[in-house]
Amino acid sequence: MAEFIATICAGLWSGGSIYLSLVQEPAAHRAGPDIAAALFPPMSARAAPMFIVLALVGTVAAGYAWIQGAGINWLVGAVFLAAMFPFTAILIVPTNRKLLKIKPADVAGSEKLFARWSRLHGLRTLLGSIAFLAFVSALTLD
Repeated sequence: MAEFIATICAGLWSGGSIYLSLVQEPAAHRAGPDIAAALFPPMSARAAPMFIVLALVGTVAAGYAWIQGAGINWLVGAVFLAAMFPFTAILIVPTNRKLLKIKPADVAGSEKLFARWSRLHGLRTLLGSIAFLAFVSALTLD
């Protein structure tokens, strides 16, 4: 059961993160910095709790599976999911705070900040996707 929970959490996390990277962020960027700046606060407020819960539950479930004797892929995936917490706290949260302070009249210089967020989010997406692939491969190999 822990393996199933970890895989579902990592899959939902990765799918949501890939959507943000490939669809929502580029669309907001294309719409212009004023739209991107207006969209970011409500998007962040809704997305962050979901991503935190999925990563936390997925990490705990995968770690539990590994402790109970499941293969090394469960530990690998748990480490990649857990790595998102310090990565986010150290690199993404400071960028988020700057983005959340942008006022509609001050969007002129925000493109670089949004580009930084996009690159960092892409790396975070990679971490979650590696975890998901580790879990899926463990399920198919066992």
